[in-house]
Amino acid sequence: LIVFTIAICAVWGLSNVLSLSLFIMPIFVAVFYIFNIDISLKNLYGSYFIFLIIINGLSWSVNQR
Repeated sequence: LIVFTIAICAVWGLSNVLSLSLFIMPIFVAVFYIFNIDISLKNLYGSYFIFLIIINGLSWSVNQR
């Protein structure tokens, strides 16, 4: 039962993260393209993580109002 619950939570969380990624990734690429920042595979993951933190903070502050 515990393993089943963990599996359900993992699938639910993964689906939420993937839908969020599909929504945010085009915005992320557009921001990089507009500001003419070169995207290499080495700096992509770190900058995407920072971008997600910034977007998360902005959406949290909007929801607090």
